[in-house]
Amino acid sequence: MKRIFLFLIALGALSACDYIDDPIEGGTGPVGPCNIPQTLFKGDSVQRNALVEDYTGHRCNNCPRASQAIKDIQQALPGASVPVAVHAGPSNFTAPDPPDYPTDFRTPEGEELRGFFRIDDFGLPTGMVSRQDFTGQGIGHLSLFNEWSSKVSSVSSEAAPLAIDLRVGYDSTTRQLCGSATTRYLSNEASSTFICFWLCEDKIIAPQKMPDQSRNATYEHNNVFRVALNNTFGQEVSPGGGMNGDAFETEFDLSIDAAYVAKNCKLVAFVYRSDDQEVLQAEEVYLSDL
Repeated sequence: MKRIFLFLIALGALSACDYIDDPIEGGTGPVGPCNIPQTLFKGDSVQRNALVEDYTGHRCNNCPRASQAIKDIQQALPGASVPVAVHAGPSNFTAPDPPDYPTDFRTPEGEELRGFFRIDDFGLPTGMVSRQDFTGQGIGHLSLFNEWSSKVSSVSSEAAPLAIDLRVGYDSTTRQLCGSATTRYLSNEASSTFICFWLCEDKIIAPQKMPDQSRNATYEHNNVFRVALNNTFGQEVSPGGGMNGDAFETEFDLSIDAAYVAKNCKLVAFVYRSDDQEVLQAEEVYLSDL
């Protein structure tokens, strides 16, 4: 696994990580090479937000139940979760099947995650909440959607080990999304940490197989993973972890694909430990809020 992370560090050409003495404060303004005016979204420094990864497929009849479970969690525990729907798994659930299921939601990153976390060994729908209990030896870290609510409640009841402040800018003419994240350690962390920036999209209308085996031609897909801004597994924040009060800045940049509806997109940022993959904090920012 160490070789994997060393390789990922080498691939971090799209962004850069620098140590800063103080956390970001203030309003808007350009940071580094990003010349687009940016808005600061201060990260939660009290609550630990849960990253909910929903591994799903448009030809999986039980997958809409998992999507509904996420909606229920968001209603019952507002602000406690950051959901992402990754269309990855067995091809009979995820591959296009025209003319009834013509859309291909699969991504190269999703395929990497599928293999790394052994999604096929569990089947769809399945998911992870903050990637807890990952050992690489089995699939005990994967769970059914009816377990996610209690897991989110447990994670969000914990004190935040770190905060992620996001400065985000978007130019609708050039479709450039760029900015920076400041990872602020709120406790001591001995393990190396990595940060990921993902782009997701809501309100995608495309056919979905339903629990009763029917086909819903106007199903609304939300939180759909589109692309990673800095590789599937992100880039290193700090090689030796961090101490309470440390802060590190990471820049990001992306030209958003013309096929995506930018106003329905969100930037997801999360930080995880490299040794056990557990997500320590997650945040999301919708481009419509910029």
